[in-house]
Amino acid sequence: MSNAQFGDAARDRLRVMVETMEHEMTQATPAQPLQQAWSAIVKALDLGPMPAYRVCPSCHATGMAGASRCGTCWAALPVEKA
Repeated sequence: MSNAQFGDAARDRLRVMVETMEHEMTQATPAQPLQQAWSAIVKALDLGPMPAYRVCPSCHATGMAGASRCGTCWAALPVEKA
């Protein structure tokens, strides 16, 4: 596991960059050392999956899907059905 710490916004930007690089690498045929180096970087970043978000019905701010209250207006959020 990596000991690098990123804020949510930085982590989201890194995820987008990783997706872009992976797309670009599928368009070309990179050398094996480049593929191995890229895999090592992605593993070290340890970004995990993209978190789920939802919109507050009261103030329309975006927040975490599992939240019970809005982080902006503190309105109680309905429980999402699985």
